[in-house]
Amino acid sequence: MIGRMLKISETERNDIVEALTQACEYFDDRADADGDSEGFHPNKEMQLQMLCEAALEVLPGSGAHWDGDRS
Repeated sequence: MIGRMLKISETERNDIVEALTQACEYFDDRADADGDSEGFHPNKEMQLQMLCEAALEVLPGSGAHWDGDRS
């Protein structure tokens, strides 16, 4: 549905999935959160990683998702 709304081809969608997956891997090593009496606060890398993960989850037809497992 989103792919049709954006009018992207399967190749373009696959390129987007690959870019988001690589971004998740990059941010995975840099993501961190600091805690205080109000709770945990993610750093910028963790915030960006979560955005990339969310995009992968909703990208239709990709079958991709980030589970944090790079094996």
